[in-house]
Amino acid sequence: MSHSEYREASKGGRAESGASEHPGWLRISVELSDEDVRRIADQMAALLRTEPRGIDRESPYLTIDEAAAYLRCRRQRIDDLLSQRRLSRIKDGARTLIARAELEAYLRRGADDPSLVRWGSAA
Repeated sequence: MSHSEYREASKGGRAESGASEHPGWLRISVELSDEDVRRIADQMAALLRTEPRGIDRESPYLTIDEAAAYLRCRRQRIDDLLSQRRLSRIKDGARTLIARAELEAYLRRGADDPSLVRWGSAA
């Protein structure tokens, strides 16, 4: 569509070329009834209910920041546990990952460790 055709189409409210934003795309205007909009919305809602979402699935691995949030501690605490080899690190390029299962095992071991001081416990 030439520049003059683009202008004519945009004046008439028909098809317009989206070449300035997206080469090769065609922009069109569509009028829908309220019923059509409702049906489209219902179909989209059904799709969203059935599609799996990445947020709902828990990754078996956590970044250091995610591990700190999971344990509700500072990032430095996770770095210290890694340095002390109380947790294992998994390198993925520049990222350091920690297995979620290992964090849970660490917490379970801590629950069995009598040397840990816990709030509300008898000293």
